[in-house]
Amino acid sequence: MMRKMTATYIRLLLAVVLLLPIMTWANPASAQVTFTDYKPGEFGYANVITLANQGIIKGYDDGSFRPNHRLNRADAAVLFQRALKLPAAQGTSFKDVRTGLYYTSAAAATKQAGIFRGNPDGTFGPTDRLTREQMASVLVRAFELKPVSTTSVKINDQRLIAQAHLQDVITLYQNGVTKGKPGDVFDPKGFVTRAEFTVFLFRAMELGTIPTQGGTTPAPGAPAPGVPGVGSSTQLTSIFTVDSNNNGRIDAVLLQFSVSIASSSVEANKFTVNGYTISSVQTSGSTITLNLTERSSADTDARPSVTYTGNLKDTSGNDVGQVNATASDMVRPMISAAHLTTSAGTQITGAVSNTATATTISFDLSAEPNNRTLRDGKMTISENVTMTVSNPLGGTETETLTKGENNMSFAALIAELNLDFGLIRELRDSFAVTGTYTDSNGNSRSITINVKMK
Repeated sequence: MMRKMTATYIRLLLAVVLLLPIMTWANPASAQVTFTDYKPGEFGYANVITLANQGIIKGYDDGSFRPNHRLNRADAAVLFQRALKLPAAQGTSFKDVRTGLYYTSAAAATKQAGIFRGNPDGTFGPTDRLTREQMASVLVRAFELKPVSTTSVKINDQRLIAQAHLQDVITLYQNGVTKGKPGDVFDPKGFVTRAEFTVFLFRAMELGTIPTQGGTTPAPGAPAPGVPGVGSSTQLTSIFTVDSNNNGRIDAVLLQFSVSIASSSVEANKFTVNGYTISSVQTSGSTITLNLTERSSADTDARPSVTYTGNLKDTSGNDVGQVNATASDMVRPMISAAHLTTSAGTQITGAVSNTATATTISFDLSAEPNNRTLRDGKMTISENVTMTVSNPLGGTETETLTKGENNMSFAALIAELNLDFGLIRELRDSFAVTGTYTDSNGNSRSITINVKMK
């Protein structure tokens, strides 16, 4: 019994000393934000953590985030000011906003920017809860979103939307910022929670249309790079071109959806990439890869249009729709799939999400027995990259990944130390691995791997 107990404590010590610093992989000066009441896998978690790390949204003094708390207008104004980097405004702008309050400058700045217009009596209503239809209008104004489709969206409770907000709600759907609620309803009079607003804000920011002083936004009716165009599925979140051979020639286009795509619904002959020949089509989770025949000359500045005339479906059998969109001109490496294999041979597929600047992979090991450990972990990447990470003890760690499937070092370490899930659960409910990966042209993405243990 003593020998077994001693072995357990030795492994526990190894976990604390060796495993946790590598699991964290974040510099102390820029450690990933965490909240006591918000865990990986919960609605909006990845988006909230991303914006929290950017200092756009913050938690409470007790370490909580309170994702389900309703958002008021004052807090929404503060978030817009941070996200859009609106210049501080002096004095008051509404009758009911006094000087010296935490939202005084934000209320004035958002009024000046035309985001919040106030009530007819000149008041702001800072403590009033923000409704979903109001949220639609302020997001459309803040990011100058334009209708990108003449096709009607399906909103079963459209009659409940005030006329003043109706077009903004439709525009939000058409830009993929909102997908509505189950039953194809929008719930316009419902109040927005902190988690919901952060997700909407994140999606709007990812469209790449943040207005700047003297800047421009995409022309009305024209899709921004990487944003769905006329008639396109609202589940399509981004499109990227890839130069995996680093020769200045596009050889693939990646389509990222907000849902996992059923491979049986993907018909290769119904895809068209303007100006290119498609050599093969691959589906992995929420990503469809269109492999292209390279052109004879460099073309990485091209923004090819992509169409799909079939009807895509997600893995639950729901319609995802067609595709009619323009690819982004930003060529970045991308991780398209990832999985962990347990000591029992069970394969746990990670939920992979790629945006213009970040990759998030989420694993849920909460259902796995305590006596199991990891055998290995794999991720599939679009091109050769260098992954650089840092840990709280100082220094950096760098590894080279090649195009295709690669081992994940944190999984290999758990397997090498033979650390069972029960032992890890004694230390943490979940953990995150963070870092960046960069190709030979300097294009990079941040990466966050969230692992839920219980």
